[in-house]
Amino acid sequence: MTKKLINDVVTFDSVLKSLSFVKPSNDYRKFVFWNISNHNDFSLGYHCGAEFIDLLRNYPHAIGANLLHKIVRDMGENINGDTARGFFSLFEYTACTQKVTGDSVLKLVQDLEKENSISKTVIKQINQHESDQNKSDITYCRLEAIKALNLTPVGYKNLLEKIGWLKRSNGDATKAALMDGFFVLEVDGDNVRSLLTEKGMKVIKTILAK
Repeated sequence: MTKKLINDVVTFDSVLKSLSFVKPSNDYRKFVFWNISNHNDFSLGYHCGAEFIDLLRNYPHAIGANLLHKIVRDMGENINGDTARGFFSLFEYTACTQKVTGDSVLKLVQDLEKENSISKTVIKQINQHESDQNKSDITYCRLEAIKALNLTPVGYKNLLEKIGWLKRSNGDATKAALMDGFFVLEVDGDNVRSLLTEKGMKVIKTILAK
């Protein structure tokens, strides 16, 4: 081995030691290639990935030396953690979107974190919408409504008749109440019953609060 190659190895070893997720090993191996304090930090994984890609960019002779394999080996069971997921996500994104040059990796991390923030906001909005939709599907039978509103059966019936939601003749929901979404009909064989909707429940609660 020439003096230049020896110096290159020494320099590369020093660079490896400087990576935040690598530490010197006390056993037969030179290094432990995955040593982090938090295995459930997706953003930390991005930054570890950026460090590693920059290492390969600055030391191309290390490409093909199975460093990534060593990292995966040392991840062990922690390969299922969010930090490892962030690490590999950056690799996938980089491989599929661009050639890495200059300071593009750090910029890529910033862009990815921004995209993740937007994605989380969108997912939260979708979940909230689904939650609202589920709430709107809630219905109450007569006894459930009476209990929820803390009314007597007679008081409940009189209130709904007064606001025009129940027919005085048979106690069924009026056409207007059904059209406005305050009641829905549940059909079970030959039996049909009127169920108060969540929308109707909110209106009644508002009336009672006045």
